Amino acid sequence: MPREHFLPSASADAFHGTHLRIGDVISLYALDTYNSNGRHEGFLSTLGLVDDRLLVAKDNGSLLSPPKNYRGK
Repeated sequence: MPREHFLPSASADAFHGTHLRIGDVISLYALDTYNSNGRHEGFLSTLGLVDDRLLVAKDNGSLLSPPKNYRGK
């Protein structure tokens, strides 16, 4: 990949040419099996904004049955 792709001016539009758009909800399923206190798993979600607001809800859903919402309503 050419170096100009990594310059700040080229990264200003990080969503150009991708399937992601500003406002999309991004959800990741996390599984921690190395914890000595037991197995932890859950969803991480951006709640519609790609920023630092992240919600972790322990025991809320599974990979086969994702939660219907992330705010616990």
